[in-house]
Amino acid sequence: MESVKSPLVMRRSIFIHASPERVWQEFESIDRMRRWYAGEVPGITQQVLRYEPVAGGWLEIACQWTKGTPGACRLGGKILVFDPGRELTQERHSFLPERPWREPIRMTFRLSPALGGTVVEVLEYGFEVAGEHAASYHLEAEAGWTMHELEALRRLVEAPVMTGASAWAAP
Repeated sequence: MESVKSPLVMRRSIFIHASPERVWQEFESIDRMRRWYAGEVPGITQQVLRYEPVAGGWLEIACQWTKGTPGACRLGGKILVFDPGRELTQERHSFLPERPWREPIRMTFRLSPALGGTVVEVLEYGFEVAGEHAASYHLEAEAGWTMHELEALRRLVEAPVMTGASAWAAP
């Protein structure tokens, strides 16, 4: 796991009472990813469109704002690092013609053992490739990444047994 070298980094983290191996199980298939990394929360609907959980595979999501100023995003790209129990890093391209990026940014999910459980971090970085729009894209990422996805992951992993229900639902 390399350190992130970027002046603009969006970072969120959460502690989960489970081993990195258990948390990583939720990264192993599109069906599992959709249980926590997709759904509806106040103001946004998010879908996992494509997920190929291997290095060289693909992760793509679509978002639709349902509150405030209407908007959408479609982001995705090649999985650069798929290190079970440790890290998933992908390129992120913007697939909306009105929001093109010259080069992809990066997004990393990093799992680290800590305090008898796991710290899960999500980092989005490399916004500087957007040139003059770098600061606004970074600000949008800061506003767009709430804790809903990570809280859903924690609920899912820490729950004694869940039978196919999405962890996005409120506790």
